[in-house]
Amino acid sequence: SYRLPNTTIPTHYKVLWVINLSDNVQSYSGTVDITLQATQPNVNEIVIHCDHLTVTSVVLRQGTGTEGTLIPTTPTPQSQYHFLRVALNDGVLSYNENVPVQYTLSIAFNADMRDDMYGIYRSWYRNLPTDNNIKWMATTQFQATAARYALPCYDEPGYKAKFDVTIRRPIGYKSWFCTRQRITRPSTTGYEGDEYYTTPEMSTYLLALIVAEYDSLPAVDANNRVLHEVIARPGAISNGQAAYAQRAGQDLLAEMSDHTDFDFYKQDENLKMTQAAIPDFGAGAMENWGLLTYREAYILYDEQHTSSNFKQIIAYILSHEIAHMWFGNL
Repeated sequence: SYRLPNTTIPTHYKVLWVINLSDNVQSYSGTVDITLQATQPNVNEIVIHCDHLTVTSVVLRQGTGTEGTLIPTTPTPQSQYHFLRVALNDGVLSYNENVPVQYTLSIAFNADMRDDMYGIYRSWYRNLPTDNNIKWMATTQFQATAARYALPCYDEPGYKAKFDVTIRRPIGYKSWFCTRQRITRPSTTGYEGDEYYTTPEMSTYLLALIVAEYDSLPAVDANNRVLHEVIARPGAISNGQAAYAQRAGQDLLAEMSDHTDFDFYKQDENLKMTQAAIPDFGAGAMENWGLLTYREAYILYDEQHTSSNFKQIIAYILSHEIAHMWFGNL
């Protein structure tokens, strides 16, 4: 079967992605600590998704974090199903229906960035049409089954969990994720680490990240926290091409909050709304929770060159993706 067995479930992921955007190669590496539990007795194997990743270590411990009791295992990739099977060398996972026993599966991995617009992939742009310099960026598309290209995980929508994410990126670049940024810390030479607040309980296909030399057009609250922003090439921001999506996005969020009687910003205290213009984007637009991604043509509006018909198309697509924050993501 291509479906995961229901013998274990995740409850939390702690993820580090290290994004390399050098001119010679664009790649990423990282680690993930998956907190999980057995759903039935006599489970002697953990099966998760993992595809097109080089796995360099797999460690299983009983307990949460990295201080628990080490459990010897044998990991085996099963590429035809996109599985990584982690078999216990002896015994089974403890199971208690009333008080679940927690385990932590820690995996280190790396890969080159993809160029097919799935998983974590590379995209390039010129800041202005007259520029000769090419800028590289990292962005993502995980729907429907491409989160497994970015990290080992339970990559089916029913396996929801919370995520704590750190993005380590080159100095001079910025990063974005689904939730608000909590802090930036110095890292290895030439890099900084952006730590993000915990997500709501969510499916893997709704995760997203961006690392780019982008600018933002933000709207902030009384505490100077970003509520809504449009991010894009600096040239597009300075030319005013993000202003329409900024106004329409805020209006649509307010309208949907009123229509559903469930304020978007009360879905989770760490959520904000970032709408991103991506140069290369196969899906057209995507409802990643708190970090919507669009083809540039479907979000950037130029009064001198965009037709009134396409202005309506932009509004339609914005409304479609924003509606997913209630219908689909929750």
